[in-house]
Amino acid sequence: MDEIFLSQEGFDDLKRQLKQLEEHDYPEVLRQLADARAQGDLRENAEYDAAKEEKRNIERRIKQLSAKISVAKVISRDNIDNQCARLLSTVEVYNSILKRNVSYTLVAEDEADVFNNKISVFSPIGKSLIGKKIGDIIDVKLPENKLSLKVISIK
Repeated sequence: MDEIFLSQEGFDDLKRQLKQLEEHDYPEVLRQLADARAQGDLRENAEYDAAKEEKRNIERRIKQLSAKISVAKVISRDNIDNQCARLLSTVEVYNSILKRNVSYTLVAEDEADVFNNKISVFSPIGKSLIGKKIGDIIDVKLPENKLSLKVISIK
């Protein structure tokens, strides 16, 4: 897996999720499997099948999170150059559809939260903002239409 860049907050959240899975969810699903086994015939035991599937899902998620954590590089907001938009930059733009200024914080995929204006650098808007400077005008092709953004400020 290639290295991924995260804020300290995003890195800590991945570690929190992993801890939850390892210390709570996985032991709980193992208990559910043991209970289902104790009921007897496993061929027609829906609880056993569901617990096995949940166990596989948890193991897969633990593996994914462990891999991400092992290659994650934490980026500090202190090291951000405000000359151009980068990961963790907060970019204020004039949005031609909304007809007003909007601020977006560019974050890693795992940290995206549209309700808090945190957009992934892999999203159409995020991709178009990376490397842009104050005053740049960007045209973003969206599924429904085209959006024009003008970079107002970068923090």
